[in-house]
This record gives sequence, C-alpha cells and structure tokens, in this order.
Amino acid sequence: MEIHVQNATNQSAVTRTFIYHDTYFYFNNLEEQTDYIFYYYMKDLSGNTIDVHEYEFKTKNKQHPAIFSIVLKKDVDTEELRNKLAMLS
Repeated sequence: MEIHVQNATNQSAVTRTFIYHDTYFYFNNLEEQTDYIFYYYMKDLSGNTIDVHEYEFKTKNKQHPAIFSIVLKKDVDTEELRNKLAMLS
C-alpha cells in the first residue's frame, strides 16, 4: 500500500491570528471490500504531539466495465460505428 499526503496552508480573514493546515491522504493499491485501520498522530513545530488516533474504513467494490456484444444486420462504416459508440462513454 502507498500513502500520499497533500498539505495545504491557508490564512483567511477569519483566521488572521493563526495559520491552519488542511492535510489530505490518498491511498493506492488497496484491495476491494477490505477492512483497514489507519493510525496517525500529529506533531506541531514545537514538538507537541497528540495521542495516536485510528480511523477504520472499508473499501468499496470496484466498478467493472460494461461488456456487451453488437450484432450488425447490414454493412456499416467501421469509423462511423466507432464514432457513435464513443459518444456512449
């Protein structure tokens, strides 16, 4: 499993006295329909830390592509057929 983290720092009119951070975690290569527990803790610039927290989650089913067959009853221009089918996706 890979974990990617994106951290954004913001300061707005409402938060002029401090700067807040938004952190987003992205997980790759997770198995479908699997229970996971994500453990994390935070540490500020002064070295203060919080207790370890855990977040439980379960991955969803993967969306499988649609599979279908087409039977043509007459000759059709292949390029025209591809263009029309492309509009379905």
